[in-house]
Amino acid sequence: MSVTEIPVQRFSLTCSKSFEQVVSEFEAVISRPNMAVFLREIADAKSYAELEQVVENALGPSGLMEFIRFDIGEALVRSVYRAIALGIIRGGTEHDGLMSVNGEGFPGVQGRD
Repeated sequence: MSVTEIPVQRFSLTCSKSFEQVVSEFEAVISRPNMAVFLREIADAKSYAELEQVVENALGPSGLMEFIRFDIGEALVRSVYRAIALGIIRGGTEHDGLMSVNGEGFPGVQGRD
């Protein structure tokens, strides 16, 4: 197997604005196209030039577009509910509700997904 090295530069910015304010201002300039329409227009594009135009039309003023947003809180809640359900089904203890999605670290739950 070959190894590919990719050089990257790291930088940091310091800002007097609050994190919430920075996120709010950033979100204000990101385009959020209707993905059903956007994907249909991509599929309907007959050439690379048409595809480029579809993407250009969907970009926000910053040149950025949000494709998908994940709510990690929802994922964590689901994993806890699932863990509790697994604990109830197999007659586990009250601590089983804290196990991770795949059950690591708890006896009787091996690699379930």
